[in-house]
Amino acid sequence: MPSNGLNFLSNNLVSVARDSARGSFFLVTGNILSVVIQAVGVFLLARLLGPDLYGVYTLSLVIPILFAQLVDFGISQGLIKFSVSLNIKDEKAKIAAFIRNGLLSKLLVSLVFSCFTVLFSDFLAVLVNRPGAASYIRLASLSIIFYAISDTTVSAFIGLDRAEYSALTINIQGLVKSILSILLVALGLSLAGAIMGVVVGALASAFLGLTILYFKFYKTLSYPRKWHRLQRIIENHHQLQPPYISISPAHTIYSPISGRNPFHVRVRRGHWKL
Repeated sequence: MPSNGLNFLSNNLVSVARDSARGSFFLVTGNILSVVIQAVGVFLLARLLGPDLYGVYTLSLVIPILFAQLVDFGISQGLIKFSVSLNIKDEKAKIAAFIRNGLLSKLLVSLVFSCFTVLFSDFLAVLVNRPGAASYIRLASLSIIFYAISDTTVSAFIGLDRAEYSALTINIQGLVKSILSILLVALGLSLAGAIMGVVVGALASAFLGLTILYFKFYKTLSYPRKWHRLQRIIENHHQLQPPYISISPAHTIYSPISGRNPFHVRVRRGHWKL
């Protein structure tokens, strides 16, 4: 028995170490690739815009990027921490609730900051010593919302131990922003095109992150609790009964409309379906 316990503990430690190394690899590789992509994009964009317009471009993004960092309030770190701990305890429904609440909280706060940026864009333009940049600051304010959504999905992926999706979301943002900004500037949209590239890049990463998070994880995590309880009851009953259990409609829930129950529970060798 002690030998079996030590082997079980050793296997768990190896599994944890392997998952940590895998996650670290994807995060580090993704961040390096994102930095390289954006560095190349910045170099080409600066060449296209020239020093004066590139300076206005940078200053126009200062306030929105600052506000995008302020909307977090530690939600991302909390989401990672609690997702990891709840995932270890196999409390999937609570993970879904944390992700949903964290996303809604950041979305609400980012909307407030975005509206504030739009309403006080003239004052903020004077604050950065570029009074003519108010319209560009208003345009860039949309990125606050998309950055908040994207950052939340990235944190959720890390907490769920799927760092490859986190890296993918970050890289898509940098790639779309760099390519689209350069393309729009080359087409003659100048400074507005460069800022539009930033906004669309943030939108693309937010959309991709939400899509992966919902269809690949959230729908599974938020599976109704009553069916989890039903599954536990059936599995516990299955341990005491022969391998095949059939619960006929007549002995379960009665439908007052058709006189029949549409639900049928069948367990065969530990598997169940409704």
